[in-house]
Amino acid sequence: MTLQAVPDVLRVATYNLYLGADLSLLFGATATELPEVVTELQRQLDATDFTSRARAIAAALVRSDADIVGLQEVIRWTRDSELLVDYQDELISALDELGASYQVAVESLNITGGGAGMTIAGSNIILVRAGLPVGDVDSGQFDDALVAPTPMGQVRITRSWATADVGDLTFACVHTEAYDQTVRDAQRDQIVKLLAERTGPVVLAGDFNALPDEVGVPAPYLDAWVEAGGEAEAGFTNGQGADLSHADNRLSQRIDYLWVRAASVEACEVIGDQQSDRTPSGLWPSDHAGVVAAVRLRSASRP
Repeated sequence: MTLQAVPDVLRVATYNLYLGADLSLLFGATATELPEVVTELQRQLDATDFTSRARAIAAALVRSDADIVGLQEVIRWTRDSELLVDYQDELISALDELGASYQVAVESLNITGGGAGMTIAGSNIILVRAGLPVGDVDSGQFDDALVAPTPMGQVRITRSWATADVGDLTFACVHTEAYDQTVRDAQRDQIVKLLAERTGPVVLAGDFNALPDEVGVPAPYLDAWVEAGGEAEAGFTNGQGADLSHADNRLSQRIDYLWVRAASVEACEVIGDQQSDRTPSGLWPSDHAGVVAAVRLRSASRP
């Protein structure tokens, strides 16, 4: 494949794909309850039908013309060692069907769990449009993590980060803790510190699980949505119902962000939030919407 020069303006995106089932049921179940819980998880997973949702998400990404995409909750569900669904494979296939070729630049394991034959492995991944040069990549798990009590004992809820260099740009993808603000803030601070030594432009993308007045955008980062003229309390990205089948749009929170450093924001939009984005059977693409921004790069080599 012939590599392209990185354009002065890149379109970058973040999208949480949604687990597709209520994982808390698994963590909250006793040993005797597990078989019934697994049956319910299978029912939920079938109902939220990622194959059709992948097509809807792929269509939204293609319409947005995204060059680099940070994805969260990219899940691989198995039952009794049989693969039920692999979100990464489904989405890449859906993109290919639309003539949009992306490479998986890096993957970082974010969540794992299981019981009574049902297992889940979830990752953050960074997709880069085929032909764009990918340099150094890195990934890891945050040092701080929520430890949750369950009937089966304590469970450490790990969260992860991933980075990929595309030309002068460093693109980072994260999914920080939802249920403990102290842990969440520590995870935010860790990724900001990790990126501090990067001298070129940086985009920090992800599901930060915090509202605009809680998330704490660190200087000198810019919140792309606000920088492009959006109201801080608008641009909702989270809140669709668990089964995704309701007709009304229930997005009511903004917790997914694109933070930009040493670059300028030319435009920003929410995707996957319109009635036309729903699947033929009426499912919303995810419980989240995506965010896409056009970012003009600035670096030592780009005055």
